[in-house]
Amino acid sequence: MVKINCEKVDNNFNNNNKIIERFIDDVRNSYPISLKVKDIIELTVYSQATVYRMLECGEIPGAKKIRGWRVPRDVFLAWWMADGVGDNEVI
Repeated sequence: MVKINCEKVDNNFNNNNKIIERFIDDVRNSYPISLKVKDIIELTVYSQATVYRMLECGEIPGAKKIRGWRVPRDVFLAWWMADGVGDNEVI
């Protein structure tokens, strides 16, 4: 039988939460409330073509305006953190 060190698991979970909280705070302090495609590229490291494709098909929540796509910053953060999307997976 494998024994799990719950204290170590709790510490890892708490450290991960702190990293996520720090990332969210950094994005909120460094980016405008309405993100442009260039902002999403910086945050995700996806190519421009990939970001546009994801916006067009609704994978990234956003709205197409007269001057291009806009994504509310907090909506983007919720999307990015949900379901492991922010794990730097390659699309």
